[in-house]
Amino acid sequence: VAWALQSLWQRCAKSSSEWLFWILLPPILRHGYALCFFAAVVVQKKLIVGRLQPTSKEQNPTTSFGRGWDEFRSWLHGQATCARAFDDMLDPFVGTEVLSFMYRLLGAKVGRRVQIDNFHVTEHDCVEIDDDVVLASSVSVFCEGADGLEAVRLHRGANVLDHCVLMAGARVGERAVLGSGTLAPEGAYFPPESVSTGQVGGKPVRLRFQAPNEEQQAAENTAMRRLNNDFEFWSFNGVLIGAAIFISPLPQYQALATLTLCAAASQAWGIGFGLALVPAVWLFANLGALAANWVVKWCMVGRYTEGDYPFFSYYHLTWMLMLILSGTLEDVLDALKGTEFMACYYRLMGASVGADCCLFGLAFEYDLLSIGDCSAVGWECDTTCHTVENMIIKLVPTHLEAYTSMLCHSMVSPGATLGHGAVLLENSQLLKGEQVPPNEIWAGLPAVSCGSITSPPLIDGLCASVEAEGVEAGGDAEAEASPPLDDGLPVSAVEVGGGAEAEVSQPLVDGRSPLAQAQAEGPEEAGGGAEAEVSRPLVDGLPKSAEAESVEVGGGAEAGGVEEARGERGDGQRRRQPVRRQAEAPGSTAT
Repeated sequence: VAWALQSLWQRCAKSSSEWLFWILLPPILRHGYALCFFAAVVVQKKLIVGRLQPTSKEQNPTTSFGRGWDEFRSWLHGQATCARAFDDMLDPFVGTEVLSFMYRLLGAKVGRRVQIDNFHVTEHDCVEIDDDVVLASSVSVFCEGADGLEAVRLHRGANVLDHCVLMAGARVGERAVLGSGTLAPEGAYFPPESVSTGQVGGKPVRLRFQAPNEEQQAAENTAMRRLNNDFEFWSFNGVLIGAAIFISPLPQYQALATLTLCAAASQAWGIGFGLALVPAVWLFANLGALAANWVVKWCMVGRYTEGDYPFFSYYHLTWMLMLILSGTLEDVLDALKGTEFMACYYRLMGASVGADCCLFGLAFEYDLLSIGDCSAVGWECDTTCHTVENMIIKLVPTHLEAYTSMLCHSMVSPGATLGHGAVLLENSQLLKGEQVPPNEIWAGLPAVSCGSITSPPLIDGLCASVEAEGVEAGGDAEAEASPPLDDGLPVSAVEVGGGAEAEVSQPLVDGRSPLAQAQAEGPEEAGGGAEAEVSRPLVDGLPKSAEAESVEVGGGAEAGGVEEARGERGDGQRRRQPVRRQAEAPGSTAT
């Protein structure tokens, strides 16, 4: 990098165009080292690591040296791909052909014109991505299973959204959608057009099969037409690649401006004054970056409005440019999180934020976000208002009412509402269209009610039912314990899409909690001794179709399929409660 800068300076000095050197300096500093590091990783992969390709149990090395060498190769490549410089090279080129080309160099099989983000994987040779696939951010792929390395394949048009985890041998069928936080267990198969999300007991929850209406189908056809149009596709890529090269070095431009002004001050008033001026100048440089983001948002995008926007449209282009620009402001925004300044920034960007809010989360489409008074959004909580499915960006408002709390890494999907005083526990996902009643605690992937805040339940895993005898309060006096949930989670099913039932895997014995099983084995069931019907667990991401039984939970409101980071919006609002079962025999007390 130093050699490149020296050569550039000599050429610019000869032609009296030193200004060109200062313009190109930040991009060279930003991308130069990362590019060299990525090139070194590729060379190391070709010469030392070799191909980490699928193997059967019989093909695994039998000697200790062979096993040790395989482990060393995998470890070496994993260390290289986890480095910060590796991500610095890939992150700016999300959604472009440059990123696809980089993954091909590492050994992954990447199809034609895919829309992928930087994802975590060590065994690149085991990854197969077919044409027209959409792969979102923070996806992890683990190709090493119990019997060795197994391929993970995403079939044509598959959608794998943010924070998904794909285990060895997992396959995602054509146009299938894995919503935010979906777990694909080892050997799992997601059939074409299916929509799945989250996990319950290590098994994904299937919501429904896709059935797009005429308007959605027209938007998908528009996106595919633009995808297959060479001029539109490569023009779109050219703009994004140029923006990645010259916008992502914004922090380096800020540093260059700070040093230039402070150097000038040192020459005029002494080095001590110049050094003392650095913090103030750096502060104003960061405020200038935030102001630039505000100006670009209102001039280029304006106000975000609810609707469906196909890929490769003007909205998609501005959306991607704003993502690149916002990505350069992470350090600045991290310094503001948890302060009143963060709430002010949200308001300037168009969000409705009440008084005395503590905000540590992520937001993007601010105009569609509403946060009530005295609300708390924890670290890296997702309150973005967009979802993605089959190359369609869908914007839906998100509402957090007053006194609500989102604990760290939780997600409120677009179209969902947290009621007054409600709490969403850590690593939980509230699906699109959900309405959490006031003063309730919800948890899980997907989230379900754990009870009222005024009568907090004992929580074991995801709201497991516990028999409470009583708790000691203040010395020897006993306080009456709040009544436990009858059967807590697991959920057998939720009603979705016009009456179709969603199949939910059961994490416990025979699809029932220990309490529900004990009740079912009792001498009599409520209602004449009929055995309670519960759904069987999913097998490899699929239900035992002929044997699966469903229990409707909640009202008839429609719940949509899950999309990027969250889920697809239903036409109505609904509340999903855990299935509650109670077995009573004459003269006995129900547990």
